[in-house]
Amino acid sequence: MDTYQLYIGGKFVDAEGGVTKPTRNPYNGEPIANIPVASVADAEAAIAAAREAFDNGPWPHMSGEERSEIICTLSAKMKERMKDLARLESLDSGGTIAKTGADAFLGQRQMNYFGTMAKKFNSEPKEIEGMS
Repeated sequence: MDTYQLYIGGKFVDAEGGVTKPTRNPYNGEPIANIPVASVADAEAAIAAAREAFDNGPWPHMSGEERSEIICTLSAKMKERMKDLARLESLDSGGTIAKTGADAFLGQRQMNYFGTMAKKFNSEPKEIEGMS
């Protein structure tokens, strides 16, 4: 059974204290993976890393075209692994393959949509009618 780590600040790390727990298939109760039990300190480290990356990383300085390329690449990889995503989500949630396959498909379509929108809007904020 695979054991996973947290992803904080661009690195995979163990949870504080190295605590993990099994995640189980709700259909049959069988363990499918060991996952980290994050502490408050782990959450705070993730929040600080995200803030640092947003404020000082490359993303805010990228053009819409550059962002689009990254997001569309992720979308393409999701499309390539659609069956794997559906299978893993089915194991984790207990949902049918039909349901989790549809969820994976819609998630990939959303990612593709936002990738194409990043190119169109570039980095300029846009007003949306009726929103304040």
